[in-house]
Amino acid sequence: MALLTGPCLHVGGWECVCGDARIDCCGASLRVTGTSDPMVLRSALTLKGLVHVPSGSIMAAATTSLPEELGGVRNWDYRYCWLRDAAMTAAALVSLGSFDEAEGFLAWLHGVLATVQGPERLHPLYTLHGTQLGAEAVIDTLPGYAGSRPVRVGNLANQQVQLDVLAEPQGNGHHRFGTVALITVVHGHR
Repeated sequence: MALLTGPCLHVGGWECVCGDARIDCCGASLRVTGTSDPMVLRSALTLKGLVHVPSGSIMAAATTSLPEELGGVRNWDYRYCWLRDAAMTAAALVSLGSFDEAEGFLAWLHGVLATVQGPERLHPLYTLHGTQLGAEAVIDTLPGYAGSRPVRVGNLANQQVQLDVLAEPQGNGHHRFGTVALITVVHGHR
């Protein structure tokens, strides 16, 4: 299965060996079926690349300040673990037979829940290590992608109240662990 060559990206570091053998290893646990196997595998490997292996968190994207439209000002930093996005990513990988990411994410979520007074106090996003974000900052000295400014680090969405923060983690947790196990993770800190 030599679909891709080069390093298998994972946020935990570049200790992977380049070449087809590593790609086989990354995709070994995936159950990809149908006529679009190469595209599904490539997408799954991209999702796996967003996983911060040491902590179990999953980034929404590996980008900051890419504009929604060239020259626009809606340039956000997505290099954080958004609970909803991470749950969807974990569920997608579980549906392809890769369970380690979901287990890591639920362990990470368990750690985050230990730091708040209850699940209703959760923020929509956290750092990859499960801490709250600092203030959003604009870096005026950088020109931005294709001249699109501002270049931002951090994300003010951290301060938003989003009532569905746990909807995806609760809805997708049953894929691997069953409802009881996920409810224990979510509500076990009261």
